[in-house]
Amino acid sequence: MTRFSLRSRVLLGFLGLVTLFGVAVAYNLQVIERLAASQTELAQVRLEATASALDGERLLLSHADLLRRFAVQRDPAYATRAAQQREEVHALLGRLTELTASTELGERAQLIATRWSELAVRSATLDQRVLDGENVGAEVRALDGEIEQLTQELDTWASDVVQSIRERAVLNEERAREAALGSWAGTTLALALALVLTIVVARSITGPLDALADATRELAQGNFRHRVSDPGPEEIARLASDFNQMAERLGQLDQLKRDFVTAISHDLKSPLASMRDTLELVLDGSLGELSAKQRRMLELNLRSNEALSRMIADLLDLARLESGTVVFESQPVLAPDLVSDALERHQTEIERKQLRLVWEARDPVMLCGDGPLLVGALANLIGNAVAHSPDAGTVFLAVKAQGVATPAAGAGASLAVPPSSPDRVCFVVEDQGPGVPAAERSKIFDRFYRAPSQRSGPRGTGLGLTLALSIVRAHDGDIEVGEGRSGGSRFVVQLPTRAAADPGGGETAGELGAGA
Repeated sequence: MTRFSLRSRVLLGFLGLVTLFGVAVAYNLQVIERLAASQTELAQVRLEATASALDGERLLLSHADLLRRFAVQRDPAYATRAAQQREEVHALLGRLTELTASTELGERAQLIATRWSELAVRSATLDQRVLDGENVGAEVRALDGEIEQLTQELDTWASDVVQSIRERAVLNEERAREAALGSWAGTTLALALALVLTIVVARSITGPLDALADATRELAQGNFRHRVSDPGPEEIARLASDFNQMAERLGQLDQLKRDFVTAISHDLKSPLASMRDTLELVLDGSLGELSAKQRRMLELNLRSNEALSRMIADLLDLARLESGTVVFESQPVLAPDLVSDALERHQTEIERKQLRLVWEARDPVMLCGDGPLLVGALANLIGNAVAHSPDAGTVFLAVKAQGVATPAAGAGASLAVPPSSPDRVCFVVEDQGPGVPAAERSKIFDRFYRAPSQRSGPRGTGLGLTLALSIVRAHDGDIEVGEGRSGGSRFVVQLPTRAAADPGGGETAGELGAGA
């Protein structure tokens, strides 16, 4: 099928109204070209800046490690490699400053480059002192901490670049709407002469633009898999092609970041396990008696090690679920049994805080799913409720295929469960904690996110709710969060009673978290 350009369609449609419609077409083309140029800039400059930032983070971490090795082994070859790395980081940061020049991000990149110049001078000085035979262990550790802080600033800068992309996407959406409005304005002028033809031409122009606006909105919301399937006229087809290329590259960048976190988490597992074994050995008294102060410090280190190990295990579990490498072992299970097993994981903390549990399952509800995975998801929700409940508070639980009322702490009170279709089972977990503001509820399932009202409370890995949502969605379910009767949080899990679709080959779900 022959694809006419936007100008050709207007000329063929209106003949004697060439001048009038030429103005409208020129306006539309101008907006489209600006949008195309903006999309191209997003796909090239912003992505290059983010990729360069990731390379910079890798080099900074590598340089810090190299300094530590050089301080211990005093191998001159390390000094040569360190000098090369300093030059590479200088070049990368200079490129970042150039790419984001004349913007607030460019100013921040310049500050990061300036700080690195100072640290590079100190690094070179330490190299020389090590070659002269001096002991610079303390200075190397201090410089290592500053390099790590600079790496975090660079990571924050890269995140802000992604945010800048989203803001620009919203701006592009507004420009697309302006183009649509301009098209409607032009066709309205000719409505008296050719109403039917005007409508046809307007739809041929605004349809693809609306599709592009919808695609831009999807991209702004983080859906990098969305593509424009019906590009329309030739000019918009080019714009759609640029948009699809940008979306693909953004998706690749997002996957690169996920792979980077997964790789780092996997590499940290073995060292953390060795550290934990060593701490436990010392605490057991195998290496001699410990003073009370020494024991407290070692126990604090052990708890920190365990918390970091849990975070790494959660990160790896998320990566496996999102990559589709987990094989589901779907079997018939009783929904109340899932809740009971999940409660057992937090029994110690429940008893310590003297919490009261109010839950029931009026009818045994059977569902098909991976029992260990579902228990893990429910345990994360229950653990969240236990952690944020006040001492001697109440945690409400419910399991039912349809509406159910569960007695609360007060006489005559009940826990209303949203109605479910007969082929779905509903789990409810409600606490009496500080709750989650309505504006924050869409964010609490993001990785490492903590609502402002909960940042002063107990600290977790920041991945429990994310992991729970991934498991539930892998079973074709969903989780909703609302406000409980006492102002706390109320989580509602909806799951189908039928078996969830197996996402594909890979390791079994029972291996999730193993060895963390």
